[in-house]
Amino acid sequence: MLAAVVAAAGLGVTAWGTLVAAEVANDQLKQSQQQAEADARQLASRVSAWEGRTDLFIANRSPDPTRIFARVYMEKSDGLDPREERIVLLGTAPPCTRLQMPYKLLGDALKQSVDDLYALRAESIIVREASGDQWERNLTEGNLSASGESLLGAEIMGHHLGPNGTVLLLESSVTTIDLEGCGS
Repeated sequence: MLAAVVAAAGLGVTAWGTLVAAEVANDQLKQSQQQAEADARQLASRVSAWEGRTDLFIANRSPDPTRIFARVYMEKSDGLDPREERIVLLGTAPPCTRLQMPYKLLGDALKQSVDDLYALRAESIIVREASGDQWERNLTEGNLSASGESLLGAEIMGHHLGPNGTVLLLESSVTTIDLEGCGS
């Protein structure tokens, strides 16, 4: 009888130890997943964008060139056409640069006269890292989240080229400024 009680107590202690070990392993797994996501978004976290009155600004504070797409919306001045959303390949932002792109250039690339539009705005930018990971930054809130958006169509659509037939960020109307002390 005493042996059965001791054996039952031993099994209880073993079960409790196993449960605690499983909780510790689960916590370690969550922590390593959070660290992996933080490492994965490190490049994208160094890319920001904001809107001016007539321009879209993009700052790439990364030491690496970064492929940039924009999620834009358009509304016609006549009010008859519904809001239209497109994803546009802007190009590759050079490392440690700030780019200023006129919305007129974006309208031209979309074959839309800015004068005919009530609104032409970027809602977000999508950053594609060399690893293939994609992150979307909302321009209003500034938050960064993983993006599963298919960008293949935006990459092969020729109508997203600028008036000179080049990728938008290479057009002469885009102003480029070197950023000091970035990438470290």
